[in-house]
Amino acid sequence: NYIIRGGKMDKIKLSKADLSALKSSPPTQSEKASVTSVSLDAGIEEVNLEGTTSEKKELEQQIDSINYSEIKEAGYKAQGVTVIDGEVVITAHKGTTDYSRIYFYDLETGEYNGMILLNNTAHVGGMSYDQVNHILYVTGEEGKVNAYEYDEITAARKYFKNKKNTNVLDFNVVDMLSNDSYKISDFVLDSEIQISSGSAASTYFYDGALYISNFKGTKNGALEKYRITYNKRTRKVSAVLDQNYEVPALTQGIAVTDYKGERYLITTQSIGIALSTVTMYRLKEDSLEFVGVKPIFQIGLEGIDVDENGNVIACYETGAQETDVWKIGEFIEDVSHITPSEAQLLGTSALSRGLGGIWYDLTH
Repeated sequence: NYIIRGGKMDKIKLSKADLSALKSSPPTQSEKASVTSVSLDAGIEEVNLEGTTSEKKELEQQIDSINYSEIKEAGYKAQGVTVIDGEVVITAHKGTTDYSRIYFYDLETGEYNGMILLNNTAHVGGMSYDQVNHILYVTGEEGKVNAYEYDEITAARKYFKNKKNTNVLDFNVVDMLSNDSYKISDFVLDSEIQISSGSAASTYFYDGALYISNFKGTKNGALEKYRITYNKRTRKVSAVLDQNYEVPALTQGIAVTDYKGERYLITTQSIGIALSTVTMYRLKEDSLEFVGVKPIFQIGLEGIDVDENGNVIACYETGAQETDVWKIGEFIEDVSHITPSEAQLLGTSALSRGLGGIWYDLTH
């Protein structure tokens, strides 16, 4: 049971007297837009205060930043980020001779929960989760996007923690361990997902489609949208190219979300010591409509994700070792009020104040 007090939503128990007071002093229009319902433990009746799905998200719990210093301490660089089942999940890359990793952190406490050693050295710049089919998509080598059965990964992590006393799931040795509980084939799904041009820099799953972007340095990159089907019996993931778009130069991460009846594409840009940026578009069926640019006064912005509660979460390859978190409504509002020229001016101002880095105009 929830009620608004001083602009904040508190969980309480409502009595008959509470209900009478609520009815005698009804909520304001702004409060109405934020609350779904007030359910009564006494079972008397239910009061519905209507609001859109996007507006309801704004009152959901905001997650805290997660410190992922373990990644830097291991000599790795954070790449993609997503939120799955109460954990913040971050991919990390080191080089061509070290296996790439997936790190897990408790969403509420920030505690490091362990990692996966993948059986490839890919840049793993993008990662996304299909909540319906429980498939984890991670960018792989040579333009591929690998698909993993997440329920099996979760079960295996628990098994190795309880039976082997380790929070590391190593895809490279699991087949050789003295048990017949798990094989590498349990985790890896049969898929032929591959971007048609260049390497897969980032990926994002949303509403039955997988979006894959490539990286072309200072040239604009490609974004491809694939319709995904999954056959649970054969464990095969199939992808059919549905649409092509163009994204700004230096795009590192992508995310797709709906807000107030419109669909948005969020892209991140960074390189070297340059200040990072976020460039946002309205995602149309066959085109992108520019919304705005948000300067980020940190270097190395990489992965970005929007969770089911409207939290925008981002991680950094260099510099910061904590995730940034914004609420989606405020985030879109910030971006939509800043033009490329204004963003460039803000970036120059930040540089003069000693925040470091250089800002590039990435939208032209």
